[in-house]
Parts: sequence; C-alpha cells; structure tokens
Amino acid sequence: MNKALIVGAVLLGAVLGVGGYHLAVCGAGKGSTRVESSPSSFQQADLAEIRKHLAAIETRLAKVEAKPGFNEVLDDPTMRERLAAAMVEARNPGMVTPRPPVQGPEAWREGMAARYRADYAKVLDEARKALKVDEAKWKEVQPVFEKHFAPVDAALKDLATGKSSAPPKINDLVAPGLPATLSTLQKLLGPEAWQAFDSWRKAEEQGLAWGAGKGDYFLDGDEFKSYQVKRAVQMHWPVLQGSLSPLYERLALDAQKKEEVEAVIKAHLSKAFEAFKDAPRIDLQSDDGRAKVKSASAATEAELGKILGTDGLQKFREWKSAPGNRAAVYFGEAVKAPQPGAVRPPTAPGPRPGSGEGHPQF
Repeated sequence: MNKALIVGAVLLGAVLGVGGYHLAVCGAGKGSTRVESSPSSFQQADLAEIRKHLAAIETRLAKVEAKPGFNEVLDDPTMRERLAAAMVEARNPGMVTPRPPVQGPEAWREGMAARYRADYAKVLDEARKALKVDEAKWKEVQPVFEKHFAPVDAALKDLATGKSSAPPKINDLVAPGLPATLSTLQKLLGPEAWQAFDSWRKAEEQGLAWGAGKGDYFLDGDEFKSYQVKRAVQMHWPVLQGSLSPLYERLALDAQKKEEVEAVIKAHLSKAFEAFKDAPRIDLQSDDGRAKVKSASAATEAELGKILGTDGLQKFREWKSAPGNRAAVYFGEAVKAPQPGAVRPPTAPGPRPGSGEGHPQF
C-alpha cells in the first residue's frame, strides 16, 4: 500500500483532532455562558481555518514523500507505532498516552523474525483445519512442514543476529524445495486429505491477509504471480472504493448503475495490477508504471462509456484527474496538488502490512 496514505491519515487525524478540541473550547469556555456551536457557526468560524491547515499539510506531505528513503523509514514498525500514538494524542487533546519505547535495531530485527514465525504458524493452523486429519497423522506430516520452513528459519536467524538486515523473500527461499515438499505430503496424506490441501493452497485468501500467507509458502511460478496480483487487489480496493463517493455524487446513479460501475472499476484494478505480473514490484508512481496502468485504463473507460454515456464518461475523467484525488494513480495519472484551501476527500486506507515478502510492493 502506498505508505504516504499512512502519513496522510495521521496528519489528517491530527488536524481533525485539533479542530474538535478548538470547537470544544469555543463551546464551553467563554465566560460563564456556554455557547452551543451550530453547523453554520462551525462552517463560518472554523472550516476556513481547518482548510488552511489541510492545504499546508498537503504541501508538507508532498515534500516528505519526495525525500529519499521515505518508504524505508515507514517499514520500521517503531515509526508506525509512534505515528499512531501521535494521531491518538492529537485527536484526544490533554489525554495522557504512553509513548511506545524506542526500539534499537536488535529489538526491531528480533520482532521482525518473531512476526514471520507467527505468520507461518498461522498458515499451518489453517492447513491443519483444511486437512481435517487426526492428531497422529498431523504429527506425521509436521516434520515435512518444518523442513519446508527451514530456509526461512535460517534467514530469520541471520536477521535476528544482525548478519542480514533485509527481511527474507519467502517465496524465493522455499520455491526450490516446494516440489519435494508437495510430493512428500501427497504420499503421506492419502488422496482425500491431499486433495483438501491442494485445494486450500490454491484458493483465494478470505479477506485481507497481512503478513506472509499460504501462497508465499505453497505456490510458485505463474500461480504465485497470480496470487500476488489478487492480494494487491484485496489491499488496494478499499482505498479506491473509498475514493469513489465524489464520482457517484457527480453521476447521480441509481443503485443498479452504481453496482455496474463499481464492478467495472474493481475489474480495472485487477487488470492494472496484472500488467505488473512479471515486474519485480508494482510501481504506480514511475513513468513506466503509469504507462502500464494507462493501457488498462483505456479499456476500462470504453466499458464505462457503455454504462454512463458520453456525458457520464466525461464526469468520470474529470473526477479521475481532479486535483488532490490520490486515486488517480490507479488509472495511470499523476496525482495533482490540491487547490489552495481545498479539502481533499478522504480515502479509506486499510491496515498497514508488515514489511517484507508476502506483500505486493508499491
């Protein structure tokens, strides 16, 4: 997920928190008479001030995004925790909240290794439920799963001890041994249990799955690439979907038309990410990345034109390229700076995944 959304959410929350505090003070602190804030008085007295702060934050955020190492900094779990704590404090002025301790590099590496092991334990728990085998059979196949994890375990030990500083690339480590793992499991499990396992490993994740998932460990080749694309769509669709409200307001669609438009746009997201299937990472910001997405966007606009007509399609294009609309990146457009004093419609970013393999990189 675009990490800038995390910073944007924190900063926006901070402004709204300060605005709420300002309203509380205005409503209760003038002499002995309590002043009730009506919607109209709020708009006149405070909305312009909040807009001014938001415009300043947008400018500052753009400068931060452009700095080298921005993405790497936000891969640090400690930084994400500190940003979250700052947001809580801003939205609750005067509330005393404990600051998370500043972790050293050793604690960060150990925590990262622990999370990867916990992710694999969760994957195995799902596999066991899918297999529906008894305790004796599970103990028989458990060493096979442990051996499959061994290359990752070795990489995590290097990470925890400081021999390596990069999170392990799970699929690269396990893919060479995957055929042997699957062959051994097929022999041990028997036809029915093997079929259950094979169906489970190839099935789509149910809901958002942060961390290294079953596909990272038990798929390879084109199957793994398709798995990454599907996970990217799962992660990004809530963000894009949350940006569509202004478009729907412009179009004034009935429920059926809205459902049709939403289906086309979600399918577009899948086609756009499919263009990065053979790329090392999904990059929506580079010139080459935007060119890939624009190719899919042209076909999407043709589909939308059939539903919306010429006038509706023009309104879609206007929404897509509107200043401050961060969803523009999903259609191959560069995000334009918001107009001074304008409030950017909020997006709905999902939770931030941990860093490392198992997450589509953006």
